Amino acid sequence: LRFFRMNTKINQDEAYMRAQARSAADIIGEWKPDIVCGSDDNFVKYLVMPYLLGEEMPVVYCGVNWDASEYGLPAENVTGMIEVDPLEASLEYLRRFSRGDRLGLIFRDEDFNYRINRIIQDKLGIPVSRADFVSTYGEWKKSYLTMQEEVDILILFSPVGIENWDYEDVLPFIYGNTRIPVATTIEQNIPLALLGDVKIAEEQGWWMGKTVIALLDGTPMEGILPGINRESRLVINAAMAKRLGFIIPRDLLEKAILWNGEMD
Repeated sequence: LRFFRMNTKINQDEAYMRAQARSAADIIGEWKPDIVCGSDDNFVKYLVMPYLLGEEMPVVYCGVNWDASEYGLPAENVTGMIEVDPLEASLEYLRRFSRGDRLGLIFRDEDFNYRINRIIQDKLGIPVSRADFVSTYGEWKKSYLTMQEEVDILILFSPVGIENWDYEDVLPFIYGNTRIPVATTIEQNIPLALLGDVKIAEEQGWWMGKTVIALLDGTPMEGILPGINRESRLVINAAMAKRLGFIIPRDLLEKAILWNGEMD
């Protein structure tokens, strides 16, 4: 195995991302591996599409958000698993605690998050009252405060790559300013929310690993169907429920994993 970390979720300068993809392509050209694997949209957009699409070398991706068709995938030498957020279940749970149905979304300001917002509204048919796209932690905090006034339920997407994101500051900020039920799409951010029906990231890795083994054992690419993640688990932030005065229904307690962290 040989690893190369593009690091384009943290550094999103266009020239940097293209240079990192070029470096990865040079390593692949020199080392000539039997198969190439990678994760997330930037792997596909900056490395697979310009350098690997249509070549003989098999390529397997995971973590491409919601839809890979805009990248021309799947292709003769490329297959993978897309990543979707189980939003419908999280919304169903949030509505049990909310005063109304006005939905707010906070994203990092990057291209594929605009695509996710369109998919949520156009393909899933979920009405969104307000969607904010932020670049800095200061913008995120401003958006969060505005959401408390303008929507009834809020979903937070990954903050990875938001400039000056401050995990030490964000917890007291959240606990001091939250007045509506909030969900998150990733388990690592449950401390920032009331709950989340969250993706199980390992599902992507297990699917990719089994696919790689099958390809190396001689299964033709056309014999491997593209995948979509199906597994999730409900996680509830008991400390946030207590802070907001919510009583967690018994049926949710029976199926949920409880996070019981306390503020200092």
